[in-house]
Amino acid sequence: LGWTYTTSSAVDFHQYEEYRPPRRAMKEMRLPREVRESRLLASGISRSEMQASVKQANLAKQRRSKTLRNLRHYTMHERLEGMKKKCLKIVGKRKSHEEEERKLWEEAQYYFG
Repeated sequence: LGWTYTTSSAVDFHQYEEYRPPRRAMKEMRLPREVRESRLLASGISRSEMQASVKQANLAKQRRSKTLRNLRHYTMHERLEGMKKKCLKIVGKRKSHEEEERKLWEEAQYYFG
């Protein structure tokens, strides 16, 4: 966004940690909306570009929220699928892994044999 810095000589890490100012809280690091917008406008970003970026950020936020909601149900879904497979195998509706493998080999031999 455009910031200036000054070069200085190297400082020993332990010395820096001993004398550095206290860390700022997250709320202290936030810029007011007006300041952010004015800096973006000064750097050549148009309002429509800002609006498009905000829209993209909101869509990404919605997708992350949806993913988190879906992850909560993932474990239960996997357990139910496993129980379903076991039940189908017990009642004979599902083929064993050996039968499935044999059938796949037969089909492969038929097509590529």
